Amino acid sequence: MTAHLRVCFRLVVLGALGACARQGPSVTASPSADSTADSVAGIGLVDSARPSAVVAPDTIVGSPRTKQLAEISPRSNGELLRSGDLRQSLEDVRRLGIVTAFQEMYPGLLRLAIGEGFSERTSVAYNLRLLHRAYRKSFNYEGPGILELWRDDEKIGEYVGDGLLVGPEYSRPR
Repeated sequence: MTAHLRVCFRLVVLGALGACARQGPSVTASPSADSTADSVAGIGLVDSARPSAVVAPDTIVGSPRTKQLAEISPRSNGELLRSGDLRQSLEDVRRLGIVTAFQEMYPGLLRLAIGEGFSERTSVAYNLRLLHRAYRKSFNYEGPGILELWRDDEKIGEYVGDGLLVGPEYSRPR
């Protein structure tokens, strides 16, 4: 047998063994399975002294690890706008001049550049509440969802589940 044919034969046998390992143990053994294992052992693919040399499929041990915020990349504005409710809320606050720009820093923190409508409109808290709900709905992170309010490169407040919080005590960026 040429070297090329031996390599092809080994790949076919390895593929068959991998498929068998994914299917799990069978209830009945056939005589052809034993002869296949012997022939595979003869070319050095399976250690006949250790019949358990076939690799079992990957399993999860324990509960899956959740990613930390630093490991989760923020979504682009285009990705944020794919959520219908969030797109509608962002369009509303932009149309009213409450918000001029937005950017997600990480899932759970949305920075908003506020416009002239922020101080002129009476419906600011209502519209930010709708935006907050839509933003929280748009991601699977279980945190509160924070809308940071920025004016001229300074944070002036934030909107969280407790409502609109404005003042010097809320000016520290998160």
